[in-house]
Amino acid sequence: MLSSFRKFLSYWFGFFRKKEPITQTEYLIPESLLTHQEHHSDPSKIHFLPYDDENLLECARTQWQFGDWQRLAQLDQETLQNHPQRAKLALLAAAAHFQLGETNEACHYLRLAQDWECSRKLIAQILISGTHNSLACANLLLEREEKALEHFHHAIKIGGVPGDPILLIDARSQSQRTRLQIKCQEE
Repeated sequence: MLSSFRKFLSYWFGFFRKKEPITQTEYLIPESLLTHQEHHSDPSKIHFLPYDDENLLECARTQWQFGDWQRLAQLDQETLQNHPQRAKLALLAAAAHFQLGETNEACHYLRLAQDWECSRKLIAQILISGTHNSLACANLLLEREEKALEHFHHAIKIGGVPGDPILLIDARSQSQRTRLQIKCQEE
């Protein structure tokens, strides 16, 4: 009986299967997380660690949810080329490049998403979501907290990526606030 149940779980849900080897594709992890040292957003302190291709879309969605545009923008065309979800990944990369003000790169990845048959509805959702994110950042700079949170809410809701909206709004607003503070200090 237990053996049959185990076979059922293994067949339908992949339980008890041997883990597939990690692919050569890379995912960014700050050195501070690896060495327990303080991290100061220094790009030279980023290490590359492998990730599993199956989790690439989920990883990219998480980066999008949290507004981690720097890491999301590091998805390259070579990495995406043969991925089964390449259209969605290219769209998320385009959104990241737009948020970073890298319009040429954003347009390139947007064209890839279209060429790889990403749905027009999803493209519209992500681009409109990015507009709300930009409006939220503008309101943060103007110290209009309530309006900023409203736009972050719309950005998360319109983007259609599942998750706890309250948690995601808080995480996104904190991420964008930090990014804006760093950018203001640089200028």
